[in-house]
Amino acid sequence: MKLLKYVYFLIILYKKNMNPIVERNKEILKKFETMICHSDPAVQEKIAKEIVDEKAPLYSPTSPEPLIGPKGFLSVVYMMRKYFSDIQWKIIDMIAAEDKVAVSWELTATHDGEFMGKKPTGKKVRTIAMNFYYINKDGKIYKEQAGIGLIGVLKDLDIISSKLE
Repeated sequence: MKLLKYVYFLIILYKKNMNPIVERNKEILKKFETMICHSDPAVQEKIAKEIVDEKAPLYSPTSPEPLIGPKGFLSVVYMMRKYFSDIQWKIIDMIAAEDKVAVSWELTATHDGEFMGKKPTGKKVRTIAMNFYYINKDGKIYKEQAGIGLIGVLKDLDIISSKLE
C-alpha cells in the first residue's frame, strides 16, 4: 500500500511539473531561437507570424518609437546581421510560467560590419543577455523586456550612444 501511495505521489508531482501551458511557452521560445538564428528570411517571417503578436511592441535603442509585431522583432535581427553577419543567439537557460518565459541568451558573432562608427575588426564577440517574454492566451509573444543593466547607466550618462548607426 505504501508503494502505491508513493507511485501516486510521483505521478501527481510529475503532472504538476508538466503544465501544458508552461511547456507550450517553452516551445514558443525554442521557435523564437530558431527564428532569430535562421539564415532564410522567409523561414524567419513564417515563424515570426506564428509566435509574435501583430501588436507586440519591441523597445530598442535603435528606434525612438517601439518596433511593432513580427516585422519589428525581425528588423532588429536584420540590422544586427549588417554588423555581425554570423550572429547567433543560443538559449543557455529558460524558466517558464503560464504567462511569461525568462531566457538567458548567449550571443556570439564576428564584427564584420561598421558598428556605431567602429570599422569592422574581425574580432569575435560573446556576451550573455537576459530577456523576459510575455505570452498571451493565444500562444503569442505580446511583450518583451530586456535586462540591459549597466548599458542603461552608460546610455543615461551619455557614455555610449542610444542609437546604433
